[in-house]
Amino acid sequence: MPISAVLVYLLVVNLPFRQDSDRKIATSENDAIALRAQVLGSGGVQDAFVPWKRLFSGESVGLAGQPFTAKDLGRAASLSLGLGLIALLLALAWALLLAVARVQLAASRVGFLLEVIPGLVFGSPLFLLAVVAALLAIAFGVSFTGSHLLAAAVMALGPGTFLGVVWSDALRAEAARPYFLAALARGCSRRQALLKHALPNALPALLDAAAPVASSLLLGSFVAENFFQLKGFGLVYLEAARRVDAGVVVVATTLFAAVLILVSLAVELVRLLVDPKARDAAKETA
Repeated sequence: MPISAVLVYLLVVNLPFRQDSDRKIATSENDAIALRAQVLGSGGVQDAFVPWKRLFSGESVGLAGQPFTAKDLGRAASLSLGLGLIALLLALAWALLLAVARVQLAASRVGFLLEVIPGLVFGSPLFLLAVVAALLAIAFGVSFTGSHLLAAAVMALGPGTFLGVVWSDALRAEAARPYFLAALARGCSRRQALLKHALPNALPALLDAAAPVASSLLLGSFVAENFFQLKGFGLVYLEAARRVDAGVVVVATTLFAAVLILVSLAVELVRLLVDPKARDAAKETA
């Protein structure tokens, strides 16, 4: 995270500052330059954490538009993290349902439809999925504006389908192994064998794809937050980038990197708990 903070700071501090929005705020170009130096520092490596210092001291890190303080950051981040957590749980539930159904019903007529679902989902932009969800909500008399659950469901559909495809492929590989065939020979039904024996052994394959998916969901969705009018961190970041508000961009991008690192670390810890091979490899390395 410190490396990301320094690199992003050095990048955005050299962005052009003379914007129309800046002239509206500053009384002169010198005042604008002074404001930028106050918020971002002189542009050296030693000043890379100046925006963070201002943030935690309660000062604003915004150069354009409304001031952006630690309170604003906490409010936006908590909304996005809460929304992302709901979306992650929905994605995992949908992935489990899709994976088991694709393997269990592969030989049936319904199995063909399950094979079509990933193509339909992956070929549909997130905005289109949001529009469909909004139309369905209106049809059932439900307001979609400000709906966290509806936004989370839209966010979860694509990642959940991706995880479901990865998980189902791993389940199919496990279903061809001797232990699975032996369980069937002992009278265990195919569904029981999938849930009891194959599913735990296929979990490491899911974890390989879970880290980037979890990171993207927990950081919020620009499209979903904007469409459903939720003032989360994704929308704040989008507005800051649009206005070339370098201080907010530095803080937001560094926070994105921190969340990515923490999620990746959490996934690796879960891997150690559920995957004996990973534990053995860790012991050998130690």
